[in-house]
Amino acid sequence: MQIVYLEEIDIDDFANFSLTVGNDTFDDYLKYFLSYGCLADKVIMQGSAPLKSIVVQNIFFEIQDAFKRNENHDYYNPIYSFSLGKDDEGYLEYNKERKHKLSGSSQNAELEAYKTSSSLEAASKIDKELKYVGFAKKEKSVKHFFKKGVLIDIKNIKFENEEQGVKFKEKAIATANNLEVFQSFDYMKALGLNSSKHPEFYKLIRRNYFSANAYANSAITTFNSIHFNWVNTRKFISILGITEYFNLNKKHSASALFHLRLSVSFNELKEMYFRCQSHQEILIFLEQIKRVKKHGKFKALLKESPASLISYFFTALNENDIGFKSVNKTGELLSKAVVNDYIDTNLASGIYSLITALDRFSSELHVLNKKLSLI
Repeated sequence: MQIVYLEEIDIDDFANFSLTVGNDTFDDYLKYFLSYGCLADKVIMQGSAPLKSIVVQNIFFEIQDAFKRNENHDYYNPIYSFSLGKDDEGYLEYNKERKHKLSGSSQNAELEAYKTSSSLEAASKIDKELKYVGFAKKEKSVKHFFKKGVLIDIKNIKFENEEQGVKFKEKAIATANNLEVFQSFDYMKALGLNSSKHPEFYKLIRRNYFSANAYANSAITTFNSIHFNWVNTRKFISILGITEYFNLNKKHSASALFHLRLSVSFNELKEMYFRCQSHQEILIFLEQIKRVKKHGKFKALLKESPASLISYFFTALNENDIGFKSVNKTGELLSKAVVNDYIDTNLASGIYSLITALDRFSSELHVLNKKLSLI
């Protein structure tokens, strides 16, 4: 199962909620959510996310059905989850306890975010919506792996001035061990650092925090995956026309997502995408899709391999009951043999399968748009 943790759904050390991969509009955030909902089997975010941001709260209520179930009406495995601690019984309890924990901190970014985002009201509403389906909970402790990761990385930092480096490391390690609540913002402040003046150290802290959250939920982060990297994810979703599909069906975003995840041809295209073993292979795959959509299947096939085009032709005859099936099948197999003899086998079979899946997906998307317009 492909489970991804969305680290972008968080605030910075100034309590700002800013999506670094978009233009900070509601539509950008919704597109971000839906894109990963298409690609991953399950999408996890930290439990505090809807309590710290009104935008995330609004997205929750916009697609709340997808936080309650998946496309197969499985209420034990919703597509999206905000993950609470294993002992938390709900959002009201979590909100109360988290605020109490942070109350000893002065000018704490997380605490400030709770105050400005009507967290108490949000917690009450989310509890009401999810009480019958339950709450996602972390399987492991975030704190242990977060702190451990930070300390390992600090020990490995190289300084030009060795003496200053030793002093900083000693202070950083001692501070980490003495903090009652090991939290990104308090830790940075205790060291006299902030994200604007010390961006690399801030990035080190936050990456460890995100990785620990992902690990606690048996998920992967978007920055540790070539497939869930936002640039690749966005290109894949966009090039297939899915961004436009969601734009056309804004009033029914959750339903549009459920229907898409049930699409046979879309799942075939996803499998092809996940078979790519490197960033370069993904770029080649996306370029192949682009060529097929731009030039049409026959020109694209001819460009890749004349034998692929012949194979596609004979298969089409069979699918439409034209001519003698035995003769057509022989022609198909012979042309595929030529392909395999003269060009890369994976390229030949990949292009052939890709064009077939794209053809079917285009038809399915058209039908889905019609179906959703009637809701």
